Amino acid sequence: MGRNISETALYATIKVLRHRGELSIDGKLYNGRKYKLEENMFWSYEIINKHFQQQFDFKFNEMTFSKMVNYMYLPKDSSSLAVTRILFGAAMLFDIPDERGGAVMDERWSDPHTCHFPLIPFIRAVPMPYMAVVYAAMWLGALGIMLGYKYRISSSMFTICYWYLFLIEKSFWNNHSYLFGLVGLLLTCTQANCYWSIDAYLDPTILSETIPYWNYFVLKYQFFILYFMAGVKKGTAEWLTGYSVQNLGEHWVFEPFKLFLTIPQIDYIIVHWFIFVFDLTVAMWMMWSRKLKGNVLGSTDITEETDSNIMKTEVENSECHSIADDNEEQNASSEIPLHCKINTRQRITMYLIIFHVLSQAFLPFSHFITKGYNNWTNGLYGYSWDMMVHTWDTYSVVVKVVDNEKNKEFYVDPQLYTPNDRWTRHGDMVHQYARCLRDNVIDVSKRLSQTESVLSNNLSVYVDVWCSLNGRFTQRMFDPNVDILTAYWSPFTKTSYLLPLLDEALNWRSTLDGIREEVRNWNNYSDVMFLVDFPGYVQEKYIPIELHNVTLTVLKGNVAYEPEVSEKRGHTQRLTSGNRIKVVSGSFHKVLNIGDSPSYYMYTFFNNTDMHTSTMTDKIQIKLPIGRELFKRFSGMATFGNLVLRNIIQIVFKAWQCC
Repeated sequence: MGRNISETALYATIKVLRHRGELSIDGKLYNGRKYKLEENMFWSYEIINKHFQQQFDFKFNEMTFSKMVNYMYLPKDSSSLAVTRILFGAAMLFDIPDERGGAVMDERWSDPHTCHFPLIPFIRAVPMPYMAVVYAAMWLGALGIMLGYKYRISSSMFTICYWYLFLIEKSFWNNHSYLFGLVGLLLTCTQANCYWSIDAYLDPTILSETIPYWNYFVLKYQFFILYFMAGVKKGTAEWLTGYSVQNLGEHWVFEPFKLFLTIPQIDYIIVHWFIFVFDLTVAMWMMWSRKLKGNVLGSTDITEETDSNIMKTEVENSECHSIADDNEEQNASSEIPLHCKINTRQRITMYLIIFHVLSQAFLPFSHFITKGYNNWTNGLYGYSWDMMVHTWDTYSVVVKVVDNEKNKEFYVDPQLYTPNDRWTRHGDMVHQYARCLRDNVIDVSKRLSQTESVLSNNLSVYVDVWCSLNGRFTQRMFDPNVDILTAYWSPFTKTSYLLPLLDEALNWRSTLDGIREEVRNWNNYSDVMFLVDFPGYVQEKYIPIELHNVTLTVLKGNVAYEPEVSEKRGHTQRLTSGNRIKVVSGSFHKVLNIGDSPSYYMYTFFNNTDMHTSTMTDKIQIKLPIGRELFKRFSGMATFGNLVLRNIIQIVFKAWQCC
């Protein structure tokens, strides 16, 4: 307590001295305000203690290592864990061909020139067709998990293959990639095969209607961390004001809400506020045992009568016997034996659980250590649990390669050697991409000229990425003047070529929303793009021929506009706030920030491509495409099976030829 007042003395004070403005305890005077504070602290402590006792069957101040071990080994009904095992295995059977890329494994892994982004540099992807064996082993492992057959081997095989795929390619991580890997690892360590499994059918000694509670606790805690941290990460101004996720309400899943809400209302009320409250609170209900009857992971508590009977049977048959004395008899209301012999295995299990609890609580806040993986946001997409918190809109990616010896420069399509565009938003992946691109360019150069390489080995790679975070102005992410090949990068230091996020224009958001609404009301195919650039930097841009009526308008700052040199144009013009100029489609132009502060400007245009594509797609509109989604999953499963079979036959044929 705040003033070293014992609970007994304070409790007596509360019961006896409530009518005075000041109290006398042990010769010390406390005025009414201080007394009220002590009273509130006491009752808050009592409430916490009460709920703690409801959860763990002992008070917080009575907690010991032995009691925690005994609590973790309380017998619980094993059926819920069996259901969790079956559902997880079934879900992974469809997840492997879809989200893990099993149905497109030939496209993802067959080209040796494709740039991959491993988390650990020395863990690389094996070439095709051997990657098919990894996928096949992972799928068979998931099947074994679902059926509960050879459970330890199946779950270990699934977990090893899953984490291998996870580690060799960061650019495919999504919301649940990290979670599924953890759940697979945790299930491997549990007794999930002791009920409703082939193993229990073939070997009745495995069959058990009860299991220690820790089997449930590790899974419940993992989902607690997932949802609670996701709720904490969503408690930002950007999320609560509705800027983190845009137009998600257009998805068919929200079709029922469209009967009484508009898409912007769905985005704000359902996507932002409801999900924020849900993530922040569902974790509490999940961990509170008194409220979890009926939930798969939460229905681990049996009725009190049944639980009491199981406890009696379990204690009688175990080596953990209570050594009761007079003081312990006063605590007979507790179901947990106060003094139990804890064997080495139980002790090691408890230490591992504590390590898992602490590590999972620490990882979402560990970004001050792994600074190299931070960009405008903290960490990689996974253990941060910042699901859906950030929306990235990539405007353009320019990759320039310079031969420093032969004074040549050329541009490379950023999608040429990459499986997706996730790498463009992470400094560590940009660093990996530059080295992969250098190796590919040199290899292609040597193959084009057998006698002499077209290019030297002294190359530089410059990357200029323009993107917008959560509806902000589109801006550069990396310094386009820095050679990525010579730039230093380390997991433990800040990325040197990362440019800061310009938050100065956050108060412009309402203005930008008004401009965007006005421009889009011109017609169905008009749009606007807002950009901001740093002082002294120049943007060189090509306007596609499909865009018409393109206008550059300066919102704030001073810029120099330089069109492509031709017979009719080529004169540089100075533009200040409020100035605008027409931009010719199908040509290049430059915009140079000549001021001392960031310059803000926008392009308005008419997109002729959208007109043609929308007229084709508008003809087919399915409100609830559940059948289409199911067909997609099953067809992906069939394609996956065909690829695995073909590649395994290829491996067998090669082995037969070698023999």
